Amino acid sequence: MNIKNFSKIFTLLVLTMFLVSCSNMKVKGYIIELTEQSILVATNITEEQFNEVKDMSSSEILTQNLRLISIRLSDTASFRKGDKVEVSIDGEIAESYPEQAKAKKIKLIKGK
Repeated sequence: MNIKNFSKIFTLLVLTMFLVSCSNMKVKGYIIELTEQSILVATNITEEQFNEVKDMSSSEILTQNLRLISIRLSDTASFRKGDKVEVSIDGEIAESYPEQAKAKKIKLIKGK
C-alpha cells in the first residue's frame, strides 16, 4: 500500500469516527428551568452544587460560571425543576451561552 492510499484511508477513518462520536453526544445534568418547549440544564455539577443555585433567578444563574445548555423538546410536562437527566443530542450544539441543542431523547436519572 502506498502512502497516498494510506493517507486517504486514514482520513476516511478519522472522519467516520468524528461523525459517529457527534451523533452519540449526550449530556447529564440538573434541570434549572423549564418552559413549554425547552429545559435549561446545568451539566457537570453535583447535587450539592445544584442545591446552591436552585433558588437563584435566571440572571443570577448566568453569573455562576456553570456549563448551561438550553435543550429544545416538544413537551416538557413530564419533567420538573431539579430532575437529573441524561440528554441525547439531535445534531450539533450551538456554541453560545447558554449552549443550545435539540433533544433526540431524554432519560430521567433522578426525579425531584
